[in-house]
Amino acid sequence: VTGVQTCALPIYLIPKLEGFRILYIEDDSDVRDSMMNYLRKLDVPVYEGRDGEEGWELYERHKPDIMIIDLKMPRLNGIDLAKRIRETDNRTQIVILTAYTEPEYMIEAVELNIARYLVKPISKATLLPAIEKCVDALTIEKKHPAEFDFGEGCSYNFKRKVLQKNGEAIKVNKREIAIVELFIENKDDVVTYAMIEGAVWGQKQMSMDAIRTLVKGIRQKTYQDLIDNLSGIGYALNLERVK
Repeated sequence: VTGVQTCALPIYLIPKLEGFRILYIEDDSDVRDSMMNYLRKLDVPVYEGRDGEEGWELYERHKPDIMIIDLKMPRLNGIDLAKRIRETDNRTQIVILTAYTEPEYMIEAVELNIARYLVKPISKATLLPAIEKCVDALTIEKKHPAEFDFGEGCSYNFKRKVLQKNGEAIKVNKREIAIVELFIENKDDVVTYAMIEGAVWGQKQMSMDAIRTLVKGIRQKTYQDLIDNLSGIGYALNLERVK
């Protein structure tokens, strides 16, 4: 089975995509037709490309907000296309599709700030959460200033995906970026353990030790009082410091 395994798309599951554009790139015509039939149900502009080079041309022409890219394509593969885009653009959300799990590509995908890396055949259960994550990231950028001030000389630049302290960039990985943006998006609310699981690991279960380690790492790289513990519930930004 190739392409999308189901055509049923309940209206309540469709992400809020109004105002966004999607570019889908796949060299297999049957898979592409199946996916395009599915994506058109989202009722937003959706463009299709047959290979990486055509995908690049369409990217430059339409400036899509979300790109869904097959990994192995003629002329220019998905990872190399993503690399070319990331040379000047950290905003566009990219989802990589592949028929196999290939560790070497997954490592590169993390470094390129890929929103999701999905294994074919794609189902509604995997595609919609990936699109929703892309929409969430784009919505955060719209809702918040380009740079969020944490106080104590710490800030986060959404466009460049950079955490800074006293004017210098702090080395962070993809998971740390995900949790920093989650805390900013919910700066006035509690960030539950389940929310952290969803933002960082998607549908996979995350141990409490892994969550604590992740939060501890953010504190060490910023300052200890930035994040408050809420025992048995989750965490919250220290609003006495975050203005």
